[in-house]
Amino acid sequence: SLVKIGEAAVGPLTDYLDSQKEPNENGLTALERLGHNELREKFSQAKADAKVKVAAEHERQQREKEQDAWAKSGFSAEEAQKWGKAGLSVGEYQFVITPAVAQRWKKAGFSPEEAAGWQQYQAVLTPEEAGAWRKAEFSPEEYEQWRDITPDSAVLWRKAGFSPEQTGAIFKYGIESPATYEHTKRECPKGWESQDDLLRANPYDVKGKCFGILGKPIQILSRTTALVAVQGEVVFVSNNDASIPRNRFRAVMVGVGTFNYVNTLGSAQIVPSLRVIAWRGAR
Repeated sequence: SLVKIGEAAVGPLTDYLDSQKEPNENGLTALERLGHNELREKFSQAKADAKVKVAAEHERQQREKEQDAWAKSGFSAEEAQKWGKAGLSVGEYQFVITPAVAQRWKKAGFSPEEAAGWQQYQAVLTPEEAGAWRKAEFSPEEYEQWRDITPDSAVLWRKAGFSPEQTGAIFKYGIESPATYEHTKRECPKGWESQDDLLRANPYDVKGKCFGILGKPIQILSRTTALVAVQGEVVFVSNNDASIPRNRFRAVMVGVGTFNYVNTLGSAQIVPSLRVIAWRGAR
């Protein structure tokens, strides 16, 4: 029975071996195909190894170039590494501090660790400006709360006991300091109304009332007076003894009566007459 089994197995095996001698559609036998595949795998591996070597060489050259740039800017290798870590990562993006930028931060008195805390504001804040806030003893987090005003103003408001929210609500009316705020409160003991309230009022009813406005001079009448546009409407403004600004401004004003003038169409106009109590250029 063993012989029969062996004879039965030899036939199919011989047929299989004979079939492998036949070339395929590409003219390659099984043995040749095996050698071809092995050669192709070796070629693919060599190609992959070459790419790795090229990438490594590029990275080495780039690293040497960066080290040379840091060295030319006066940074040691250790300092360059520390300043490189002062960049900011936001999601998949990495904001890198260049040697030139690092020089500015260093000149402004920042260490790499201190500069790192301010990087999230680099789009709106220069190293020099950040230095002014730090000199005024504001942290990056505090700057975020007070950023709508200058460091010097923020110092005054904070020292006077005002919060950032309270200061912002007052500052938007052109009141730049606590001293100006106290002066405005004396002039306007009942507070001030909005510019919408001003434009809705009869010009004869504004006398003695205070209003917070955003205006732009449209015609300078004298050094201290002008016709001013407020949301498209015209009012007369007197800036006491100071010059009228040519650009937009925010201000708290008090009504003093009415003003008559003739427009370009020859029509007589009666508009509110206002006197400036506090103002600043609009941002």
